[in-house]
Amino acid sequence: VFRDETELGAAGQGVLLPVDPGPHLVTVLVPGHLAEKITVSVAEREEKQIEVHAGPADLAADTSQASASNPRTLGWVTGGVGVAGVAAGVVTGVMLAHARSTVASDCVDKHCASQKGVDAASSGQTLLVVNTAAWIVGAAGLGLGAYFLLSSPDRPATAVVPVVSADGAAISCVGRF
Repeated sequence: VFRDETELGAAGQGVLLPVDPGPHLVTVLVPGHLAEKITVSVAEREEKQIEVHAGPADLAADTSQASASNPRTLGWVTGGVGVAGVAAGVVTGVMLAHARSTVASDCVDKHCASQKGVDAASSGQTLLVVNTAAWIVGAAGLGLGAYFLLSSPDRPATAVVPVVSADGAAISCVGRF
């Protein structure tokens, strides 16, 4: 609630407030409703009490904020994170395979003949952790993305769904019947 463009907090509602004599504009703003404006004129030493309500529902209200929390949007975002995780898993997997081959050729019985083998062993340990995390993020992102996309009430009749299992990965086309 605003009086002359000054917001009245909760403490300023339901109590008498001093005002200067003359006209005053009281505005009620409620999300999803049109503004309700009331002009009140007050004479010197006059007391008035007014009752205000929210304006009529605004049928043309901006729904962009509601769509930001749409499960489909969340599904696409988490699915994108999943794709990035899988891509990182593939890249770090290739790097890990290269590091393992270097360690296998330069190191025998945990003793490396060159600095190259020591560096490959060290980076291999780091890459192993990064690779595992990337695959976990990829699987979780793809799974959650598919869940949000398929469970949203306004989903299309068909969808392409990634499937990840211990045996591999696939892409399936599913639909509503």
